[in-house]
Amino acid sequence: MPIQPVTTGVPDLDALLGGGLTQNALVLFVGRPGAGKTILASQILFHAVQHGTPTLLLTTHAEGQTKILEHLRPFRFFDEQVIGSSLTLLSLPSLVGSNIDTAAGALSKAIRESGAQMVLLDGIQGLNDQFQDSTATRRLLATLATMLSYLNVTLLVTLTGLVRDVLTTQELITADVVLGLEFGVDNWRHTRRIEVLKQRGRAHLAGFHSYTITGDGVRIVPRLEARPISESRPRPHGRVPFALSELDQLLGGGVTAGTTTLLIGAPGVGKTTLALYWSLAADKVAGASIFLSFDERLTDLDAKATIFGMPLQSALESNAFTFLFLSPVELDPDAVAARLLAAITPQTTRIVIDNFLVLVRSLGSRAYDYVTALRSHLYAAGVTTMILVEITPFAGLQVDVEQQPWGLLADNIVIVQQVVALGAIRRMLAVLKMRLSAYDATLRELTLDEQGIHVLTPPESAQGVLAATAGITGLTAPPASSDPA
Repeated sequence: MPIQPVTTGVPDLDALLGGGLTQNALVLFVGRPGAGKTILASQILFHAVQHGTPTLLLTTHAEGQTKILEHLRPFRFFDEQVIGSSLTLLSLPSLVGSNIDTAAGALSKAIRESGAQMVLLDGIQGLNDQFQDSTATRRLLATLATMLSYLNVTLLVTLTGLVRDVLTTQELITADVVLGLEFGVDNWRHTRRIEVLKQRGRAHLAGFHSYTITGDGVRIVPRLEARPISESRPRPHGRVPFALSELDQLLGGGVTAGTTTLLIGAPGVGKTTLALYWSLAADKVAGASIFLSFDERLTDLDAKATIFGMPLQSALESNAFTFLFLSPVELDPDAVAARLLAAITPQTTRIVIDNFLVLVRSLGSRAYDYVTALRSHLYAAGVTTMILVEITPFAGLQVDVEQQPWGLLADNIVIVQQVVALGAIRRMLAVLKMRLSAYDATLRELTLDEQGIHVLTPPESAQGVLAATAGITGLTAPPASSDPA
C-alpha cells in the first residue's frame, strides 16, 4: 500500500511537491538571508503540530531561542500554547557540544526523548564555525539521513546559500528533497522564486514558481505553464449570444460556445461596456459569469450598468456574476491565473478578461508559453471567453494579430474603433474572424447613449456612413440595398 505523503499546510506547496513531503525524508530549504527559509519550514512544523504530530525545533540562532520565537510570533500559524508540549524547543549548539563525532548521537537521543516525528534544524551551517570544521554540516547531514527511518522522523533543515552554488552542492547530496528559495530585485521590485531542485520518489512541478510572505506565512503560486490541466469538462455546444440582435446576427447567432473571442478596440470605444453586457446575458445561476479586470473596479462597472440599464446588481445578489479586480501594479501573472482558475465552477459559462495587454506586458519573454497554457486551461474548463485588447485610436479596423502573443487566443475577432466619417466621430464595428463558423464581415455602427447599447442595422445608420467607413478602412460595407447611401 502506498505511503501517504506528509501534507505541509502551505498553500500550493503540496501541489508543487506532487502531493506533499515523503515521510521520514531529509528536506533542505536553501536560500539567501531574508528568503524566508525559517518561515516556510516553521509553517510546515506548526501545521504538523495542529494535526497532532509531536515536533522538535532545534535552533542555532545566534541570539538565543527567544529570538526565533519573536520572529515567528507575528505569523498567524504560530501557536504560543504548543511550546513546551507538542513542540519542544532546544538549542542545537548546546545539545551537540564541540565534538562533531558525537553530535549525531546527541541529536538522535534528543529526538527519541522528545517523541518528535518532525524536526526542524534551523541554520545548521552555523555548526561549521562551532566545530571549526568546514565539512561539519555535510557530515552531520549524511549521518542523520541514514537514521531517519529508524527514528521515524521527517527532518527539515534550513541552510543559507545558493542552491546551485558549487559550494552548497555537497550538502545537498544526502537530501531527499531540496527546495531552493531565491530572493532578489528586478529593477525596483523585490522578487521571490522557489523551485524543487530535487525530490526522490515523487514527480514535482518543474521550474521556478513565485511565492509571497504575508501575515499568514508563505504562499506558493505555481507557474501556470507547469500547472496540471484539470480534467476536461464536456465541450459546450451552440452559441453564446450578446443579446444584441444585430451583433448576434453578424456572429451567426452569437460567439461559438467554448471558444475565445478577442474584442479589440481603442480606449473609450466601448469594449468594457460591450463585454459587461455579454457577461450579464448569461443564465442567472451561481458562478455563471466571471469578469476579471485590471483597470476598472466594481464601482466603475456599476456606473456603466446603471447608465445602460444592465442588471448588474441582481446578478451580484444571485452570485451569477463574479467580479475579480487585480491591481496592475507589480502584477504577478501566475497569481492572476490562480485567482481566475479558482473562481471557475462547473456552472461557469462566460469569462471576460479586461485589458489583456496589462497581463502580457508583465510576462515579458514568457508571454507565448503563458498564453498557450492559459488557452489550454480555459479549453479544459469548457468556458466561453472574451479577451479585451486595446489598440491605437483612429488606427483603422484591420489588425494583424499573428505576431502578438494574444493572437494565440483568437478563435474569433471582433473589432470596435473610432472612425471619422462624414464629418463626425463614430464607433464602427466589424467581425474579422469566426472559428468554424460562418459570419457577416460587413461593417456596422455602434452607439452608446441614453437610449442604451445598440449595434445599428444598416438602414439605421446615417446615409453614406457605412460606405464612407468602408472606403477609409478597406473593409466591406453592407450591400447597397441595406445602406441608404
